Amino acid sequence: MNPNYIGWSVVDWHNERDFDVVKNGCYSFKKLNDKQFALKLTKKQREELKRKERLKLTSKAKIKNAYFSNKRNHEMIEVAKDLMNVAKSCQCHLVVVEDLNIKSQDRSKGKHLNRLCNSFFIRNAFTNNLNKRCNIDGIKFLKVMPAYSSFIGNFLYRSLNLPDPILASIELGRRGYEFNAQYIEKSKEKSKTIVQPSLLKFDDLIHKSLEEFGIKESFKDLIDLYYLFQKDPKMMYRVPFASDSMWSKFKCNKSYVSELDESSS
Repeated sequence: MNPNYIGWSVVDWHNERDFDVVKNGCYSFKKLNDKQFALKLTKKQREELKRKERLKLTSKAKIKNAYFSNKRNHEMIEVAKDLMNVAKSCQCHLVVVEDLNIKSQDRSKGKHLNRLCNSFFIRNAFTNNLNKRCNIDGIKFLKVMPAYSSFIGNFLYRSLNLPDPILASIELGRRGYEFNAQYIEKSKEKSKTIVQPSLLKFDDLIHKSLEEFGIKESFKDLIDLYYLFQKDPKMMYRVPFASDSMWSKFKCNKSYVSELDESSS
């Protein structure tokens, strides 16, 4: 998850190394966020918001922010509902999300990014709603450590040719599978493979990606490798969205959220 995108995947894990991606996709909140930054409400929208929310607002800026905040909350709940429908239709027994604990702060990269991360990123509302739905439908819900999930997902699974948020979701799914097996079901011995997978088991995928980037330096683990990438800003590990990606309106034409269903493209 990030303020602009939520990537998801349904993965059938045979073991830590072998898996099948059943379905995958992504929701984009970028248009909604951009609208809140730039778009002014029409008089009709302002009056409708006052009527629905009974807001005594005189400032157009306050009305605009309230409108888009309410819109974002609504869309986020609809996304959680949509994902639960996917989980039920695919008979998933485990839903995994990243356990994000991000405090509001000045990131020293401009007011735009600060507002995007501190105000627009309503991750807790999303995960809480998803958790509630899992409890209702009897599906196990897990939060896992998010550290380095984007890098490991993009580096290990890049041959799938799926965009960054979806590859990261696959890595989070692996962590959920491992945590569930090691600590909940206790069907596997405990090992330090939840955040970092075994290098030996993923040896072929690692070497394939190393050849792609032309990396010959030695490293002790994937986190060590991550910092090799940080030393060279030209090495971009994130797999971008394809230029011909087919985004569609989520739910209805009035939605500011778009969805990408890679599994049907």
